[in-house]
Formats: sequence, structure tokens, C-alpha cells
Amino acid sequence: MPSDEANTDQKEDNLRNNGRRRTILGGSLYDDGQNSWDCSITNISETGAQIRSDAALDKGAIVELKIHKFNNLHCSEIMWVRDGRMGLRFLMKIDPKRDGMTKFFKTMEG
Repeated sequence: MPSDEANTDQKEDNLRNNGRRRTILGGSLYDDGQNSWDCSITNISETGAQIRSDAALDKGAIVELKIHKFNNLHCSEIMWVRDGRMGLRFLMKIDPKRDGMTKFFKTMEG
């Protein structure tokens, strides 16, 4: 029988993957030192994204993610870094209507 900790981890993984859309979007990543890097957004949800980038940034860093297709910025916390990929948590959930992403997220619903 799985432990309570294992059940909690599984629930968190399910929540994190909920509403995620695989994609390839171009973007830019900015740190607070005015450095910038190109990136590819490989999946996205209203609460975060996974990106590929050569940026040498650490878990916990606060960055701005610009999604070129929508020309908007999302303040994000880096939650993990691994093999040229990063998991970002948006500090403010995306509002598809406000951010001009309604059609993009609508295709996720079916």
C-alpha cells in the first residue's frame, strides 16, 4: 500500500500536469540583471511552463518570460533546472482573456 507521502507526490504531479499543453513557442528569458536568453517553450499551462534555454540560472531565481507569439511578459519562479530545461511557475496565473490567449487555451479544452 502506498505511503501518504507517495500519494501526496502523485496528487501534486497530477495537479501540475493538469491543463498543460505541449507546444513549441519562441520566447525570451530575462533576469533582474538585464541579461536575456532565447528560449523555446515546450509546454505551458495557466500556472507555468517548461522551457529549453542555455541560460545558467538556478532554482528559485525570479525571471521574466516573454512569449513572442503573444508579446507579453510573465514574472516566474524557476522551480527546477535539468539538462538545458527549466520548470517555471508563474507568479500570477495567466488570464487567457486578459493576455490575448483565449483561442490558444480553448484548444486545450477539447
